[in-house]
Amino acid sequence: MKNIVAWALQGSAAAALIVPFEVAAQDQTVSPTSSETALTAEADETAQDGIQDIIVTATRREERLQNVPTSITAISAGSLQGAGIVQPRELGLVVPNLNVVQVGFLTQPVIRGVGTVNQSAGDEPNVSIYIDGIYQPEMSGNNFDLLEIERIEVLRGPQGTIFGRNATGGLINIITPDPSFDTSGNVSASYGRFDSVQLRGYVTTGISDKLAIDIAGLFYDDDGYARNDFQKTRISERSSRAVRSKLLFRPSDRAKLTATLTYNRFQGTAGFAAQALTNNMAANALDPSLLLPTQPNHAALGPDTPLPVGTENRQYGASLRSEFDLGAVRLETATAWNDSDGRQIFDADASPLLLSHSDVTIRSQYYSHEMRLLSQTDGPFSWLAGVYGFWGNLSSFVDIYTPTSVIQARPRSSTEAYAAFAEGNLEFGDGLTLTGGLRYSRETKKFRQIFNGATIPPAQATFDRWTPKVSLSYRPSQEVNLYATYSTGFKSGLFNAFGPSNVPVRPETITSYEIGAKTDLSRFLRANFSVFHYDYKDLQVSARLQVNTLLNAAQAKVDGAEAEITALVADGLSTRFTLAYVDARYKSFPVALVFTPLQGGGNAQASQDVAGNQLVRSPDLTFTLGADYRKDFGVGKLGVSANYFHSSRVYYDFLNRVSQAPYGVLNGEISWTLPNDLQFTAWGKNMTNAHYAQFMNTSVLGDYIVYERPVSYGVRLDYRF
Repeated sequence: MKNIVAWALQGSAAAALIVPFEVAAQDQTVSPTSSETALTAEADETAQDGIQDIIVTATRREERLQNVPTSITAISAGSLQGAGIVQPRELGLVVPNLNVVQVGFLTQPVIRGVGTVNQSAGDEPNVSIYIDGIYQPEMSGNNFDLLEIERIEVLRGPQGTIFGRNATGGLINIITPDPSFDTSGNVSASYGRFDSVQLRGYVTTGISDKLAIDIAGLFYDDDGYARNDFQKTRISERSSRAVRSKLLFRPSDRAKLTATLTYNRFQGTAGFAAQALTNNMAANALDPSLLLPTQPNHAALGPDTPLPVGTENRQYGASLRSEFDLGAVRLETATAWNDSDGRQIFDADASPLLLSHSDVTIRSQYYSHEMRLLSQTDGPFSWLAGVYGFWGNLSSFVDIYTPTSVIQARPRSSTEAYAAFAEGNLEFGDGLTLTGGLRYSRETKKFRQIFNGATIPPAQATFDRWTPKVSLSYRPSQEVNLYATYSTGFKSGLFNAFGPSNVPVRPETITSYEIGAKTDLSRFLRANFSVFHYDYKDLQVSARLQVNTLLNAAQAKVDGAEAEITALVADGLSTRFTLAYVDARYKSFPVALVFTPLQGGGNAQASQDVAGNQLVRSPDLTFTLGADYRKDFGVGKLGVSANYFHSSRVYYDFLNRVSQAPYGVLNGEISWTLPNDLQFTAWGKNMTNAHYAQFMNTSVLGDYIVYERPVSYGVRLDYRF
């Protein structure tokens, strides 16, 4: 593997050294990057001459959002700030049919009912997360704060063709600004409820006429929003540190190289304040005198636990991206390295007693390299083709403490994956365009395990799949884009790192059928619609016994519809409405592990057919309503933003017994900007004070819930230069 990585790095470096001088004599220029054409929130949404075009890179090319024949939501940095979005897991408040669940230190997005529920080390999410097109593989490393971004693009539906990793659910691409040759920057300081302190800064400048650099930094601390009633202490505190720097090199008008270094660290007990749900805990059967809290955000974690709950994760990353204009084609490469080191200590019985207390350490290293060629000639046919390689190693230490023993697992795994892909677009005239794509993926996974001191025989498995895509779009006018898309996705099989078995679960596959319409009904009204159907097979699911059990559900079907409407209703006032419906159900799941309450407390385990039940973490109806108002008074600018999100009931178990009742969340802010670009802001989050689940779980130990942050508010000072 090291030779392969060395080859990838050397290949990028050689291209970087050779191509700039070869293309220097040509006449064409590189297309502007996403950062150079990005639109601010004000230009996107409140321009007096109508709704402006949004440029996205969802197809690996820069295109108008309305031209892309797929369901995609693009949100600018300004819109995210106005909606109170500071972490990827909060994106579900503004993106249709997206629910991001935080399980301890694991970030697990779900789109249209498709998303992993597994907590096994080495597993990857069904919804891929990218930063500037670089895949972020480690679920335990994706609990980061957003750091100086331009926009976020969320693609719904299987992404099995042109992006780095095959994804059955969709992808989230976080796009950050590239360095500028002009000096600029911003600083921000915020203080809020629970003694939350946040400091941010960003600066960019040119070093020479060919080199530019930037650096972004973030500091965040709070004192926690929950109480541990048993020990009379505060819990759910969070601490975050992040730094990112880019170096941009433009040796000619037709060559560009961008090197990036990143560092993220977060720690604390946010997401670990587990408390009994409906007072159903096995601890009650052992000690009926226990008084477990019933008020939200009040835990009862006692001194009998061997270690304090919480998490700490450090993540380092480096990447080199390049673009070279070769005339008829453009060559793009991306090489990346990611190192993640995390530890999670969790009280799974949510009581003062020692019934189940886990200590999990995960260490991983991943490398990836991608090369793409994109056509640049005029004509009815355009294409792109590329290859992708991904290599990773992971080791973990798992200790699960029970009253009578300690269960130990020492898994080690590796992944070696390769893919080749191509996609073409053929314009027939009269507004009709046919798009066809194909990807071949091949992955080999190796697994070793020492379980309770016994060495399990090493195992290896290889999985491969062809994933085609076909789309037909028709534009009867410049304002209307009608499309129909058939697409597929594939997630390879994997081993259960938390158990004694060396037999992998099968790959899961998905086939999607979608039709949609993207319309600009006037200069002030944009409406996009889609309906879809999924055939979803061999779902990889898990259930918690003493250790996690990993298995395949047989089949599921998903039907749904989405609407996104943006309207400029008055001078300076824009509104955004989204509505998402999904009927996601198990079509066949005859041996689901289910848990039903026992009379004294805790649950009985059984195997049951749950065909017809709703998929976990997938509410059938959600909607958002957002508004943004800007007014210039000469002596200053007033800004008011608000975003309301509503979700129907969300189930967290196969039996559909444990659920979060419908709820609504309101975020917003009011700002005043002086002519010198100094801005004062008052902000509020969860102003409805909704008590809703960050995560729920059920096992033989009982049912527990971790609540999301209650109402919080504060002030912020921003300055741009």
